[in-house]
Amino acid sequence: MAKYLNVSPLGALDVPALGRTIEAGEAFDVPDELDEFFNDQAENFQPVTARSKRSRKSEPVPGVDVGISDTETGFADSTDEPAPEADEAAPAAASADAGEPAPEPETPDAGTTPKDGE
Repeated sequence: MAKYLNVSPLGALDVPALGRTIEAGEAFDVPDELDEFFNDQAENFQPVTARSKRSRKSEPVPGVDVGISDTETGFADSTDEPAPEADEAAPAAASADAGEPAPEPETPDAGTTPKDGE
């Protein structure tokens, strides 16, 4: 009998083949005749491997992205962007470091605009 973990981004899954609902993050036993069925759905089910004495983590399934996800929803946070590199600092900060004053921002022309028909 194999053991799998529900890693589906949808959370709890109703699994008619087992006759029950598998909760998000739940480890469950699978009869040998259904092992291939669950193994072919790596985006939803991850096989649970025996833990070795050296490692406390299960081995990842090849081809499955196990990137960082929100612990509450289980979804990856696609809004995070990497911090800018140190050499990508704003130009004003670079010129201030060089001892030169930062350039004045351009202001729009405050003059009058002609009215229709003039």
